[in-house]
Amino acid sequence: MECIFCNGPASSRRAKEHIIPSWALEEFQIRQDMVTPTHFSESGEIVSERLHNMDSFLAGRVCSECNGGWMARLETENKPLIIELARGRRDILDLSDEEAESVARWGFKTAVCLHAAANWRKIVPESHYAHLGTCEPGLPAGVRVVGKTTSLGNEFSWVQSTSWWIHQDVREISNEEIQRLKTSAYKICVQLLGLIFLVAYNPLEGARDVLWKYTHVPLWPRRGPVSWLTWDRVLPSEHLSALVAYHHTFGLAPQADRWDR
Repeated sequence: MECIFCNGPASSRRAKEHIIPSWALEEFQIRQDMVTPTHFSESGEIVSERLHNMDSFLAGRVCSECNGGWMARLETENKPLIIELARGRRDILDLSDEEAESVARWGFKTAVCLHAAANWRKIVPESHYAHLGTCEPGLPAGVRVVGKTTSLGNEFSWVQSTSWWIHQDVREISNEEIQRLKTSAYKICVQLLGLIFLVAYNPLEGARDVLWKYTHVPLWPRRGPVSWLTWDRVLPSEHLSALVAYHHTFGLAPQADRWDR
């Protein structure tokens, strides 16, 4: 068994990498909270379901070198800021470019670890894991990370899918593009108390990401090109409904003619 990040042997040097790091489980007192990862089909039927506490939510294919090396440094670097954001002491709109990139890398690492451990089909490309393992700056091409700070809840939730809301302001999206999104694209959205972040991979060069102003705050890349729409409503008050709404409204616009540079 190879490590998902460095391709080194993980079987003999296996580490217990918590999806949500151990320090966060303690800080937010969610170590014993129960989670039910559920895989739904496109028609809404349950394909598979698990039940375990947060302390048992682990990524198995991670070697001790990655776990104790760059991953540990990423956690140490971001711990104070994640606490401030999750507890509502900082607004994500106020992050510097350097802080935003660091949080984006942390969010990306957390999202792909969650994806690797989930009972869902595996679609995150190996090259995306390898990008983190080599400690290259930034994130893989086509990956965008956005976030929002809210006053919602005190729990952990997530949703992942290949479903995209399409804003067809220039042309209709083709069936070929829809199939490519279903097989190659992904969106992983996570809520940690008052911090929501979404990691999205759009493989279509002829489409722009669609973001809602002041709702999908860009963390990586910080600037366009994107299509901006004005958000004239609020997220639902129930935390899971809010997460699903945040996930769903991040969309695509085929050959959009409005973007920020």
